Amino acid sequence: MILTVVFLITGMVAGCKKADSPVLASYSGGKVTEKDFTEAITRLPESIRAAAAKQPAEFLDSLVSEKLLLMEAETKGIQHDQEVKDLIRQSRDRILVTKLLDDQIGKQTVIEDRAVRAYYDTHADEFKTPYRLRASHILVRTRDEAQKLLGQIQQGESFEELAKMYSLDPTGAKGGDIGYFQKGQLIPEVEEATFALKQGEISPVVQSSFGFHIIKLTGEAKSQVKSFEQVADSIRDKLTIEKRTELLDALIGRLKKQARLTTDSEAVQKYQYQAESNEN
Repeated sequence: MILTVVFLITGMVAGCKKADSPVLASYSGGKVTEKDFTEAITRLPESIRAAAAKQPAEFLDSLVSEKLLLMEAETKGIQHDQEVKDLIRQSRDRILVTKLLDDQIGKQTVIEDRAVRAYYDTHADEFKTPYRLRASHILVRTRDEAQKLLGQIQQGESFEELAKMYSLDPTGAKGGDIGYFQKGQLIPEVEEATFALKQGEISPVVQSSFGFHIIKLTGEAKSQVKSFEQVADSIRDKLTIEKRTELLDALIGRLKKQARLTTDSEAVQKYQYQAESNEN
């Protein structure tokens, strides 16, 4: 795991000259210094950085392995392969664009707390949870089977145990539990029957295109608005994306205008025609 991440993140370390720093490992043709080690650690994703730091010997071995593999690749002249050159160029282009966007957009996008609060106060409907019910059901093929099971339930037998034994629906393994749902999420016949029940009630036999159901209402969750604290982070993310999109569109628009961009619409349309022809 650590070795793979090191390869992806610290690839440029081997090619850089370092100021004098204590040597942690040396080999024919190179070395890993303390500076190499600490810089590689800082480049790791935060989620695994602490774990890597707690396994310094394993992490050092990963760095050495990376450098040895890099030396082997260079010995074989892989760096001169045209495909490799193309990939390096593409990576360089992405890095430059990413840095530009970070400078021009990322660092300019600061969403203030008052903007987050204002959005919450004016968009309450977005944070309202719908009224939901929780139910269990038993599904069988025939009305006679359903009526027999309904009679057993009315005589005091466990709905959940009968669901496990006889229900054809995958929920049978959980005692028939469907979980919470809102209007529009169940097939109409089952939904209508469920919303007509009171807590703990059992429905008559209900027919649908799947077969015959017996339904038990097991829970209710009333509609409520989530607190500001619950949704503040998601609001900030939303506003950040919107702001960055706005800034990016403006930046690209300005660059296109400066570049006096022109396109050959007819030539481009031919590619769409060819693609549609290939699909057919």
